[in-house]
Amino acid sequence: MSAIRDSKFIGQRMRQLREAAGLSQSEVAVFLDVSYQQVQKYERGSNKISIEKLQRLAEALRVPLTAFFEDTPVAAFLLERVEEGRLHYQLAPLSGREYDVLRWFRALPDEEWRTCFMTFLKLVAQMQQR
Repeated sequence: MSAIRDSKFIGQRMRQLREAAGLSQSEVAVFLDVSYQQVQKYERGSNKISIEKLQRLAEALRVPLTAFFEDTPVAAFLLERVEEGRLHYQLAPLSGREYDVLRWFRALPDEEWRTCFMTFLKLVAQMQQR
């Protein structure tokens, strides 16, 4: 499979799994720390998504990482690496406060409010890193 075809297949699986979980592109963007437009590009297959972001998304959707690659040789490859302990990127589970932030984000009425909310959070985080 070519890289472009892989990206399109993975993007299609992302959309299927996201919709099955009842999440919007904006909600997925929060988990991945990207814009909802970037999620659109991932789902169309026009941009590639890193394995770290896929792992983060798998955790958010509560599916195994291999769910994005089902019925492809990539799934078998990843599964072998996980079993060998060679793919060991892990995220800590979300805390109660992190779920609160997601719940508040989801309660915002439209994309303009969500964009403002994300801008605010990023500014606060940047201030803390100084």
